Amino acid sequence: MSSFSGKNAVRQTLVLLALLLVIGGSIAWTAYWLTKNRATSPKPDIWLYCTECSQVYQPENRLGGEHPRACDKCREKAAWFAMQCSDCGEVFPLSPETDENGKVIRPKPLCPNCRSGNSEMYHLSGKTSLGKGAEE
Repeated sequence: MSSFSGKNAVRQTLVLLALLLVIGGSIAWTAYWLTKNRATSPKPDIWLYCTECSQVYQPENRLGGEHPRACDKCREKAAWFAMQCSDCGEVFPLSPETDENGKVIRPKPLCPNCRSGNSEMYHLSGKTSLGKGAEE
């Protein structure tokens, strides 16, 4: 009977080790997956337009927080999402128009070139005309 309980103890130990390996592997895989998917590079097709230095660029870090944000180029707090006019191709900042009290009167600005309200988020394709002094 002692050999039977010895086999039982070995079986229980092996099951426990297998269970610990599965749990440890799951934890390691989850930790790897979370760090692998953490953004270390800019999100594709997200571009910012700085109203201070007129640069259009992809941000170095993930976006978050309020806008305007600090520009990655000149460090001024003047970077907005870059918009592109669907009519003339002008690229301009998505800075809402406000009145003298700071109240938003037009959340989506008009194109500074043709005054069209037909715009979308900027991306690198199609016809483009960057704002005055802007570079890619």
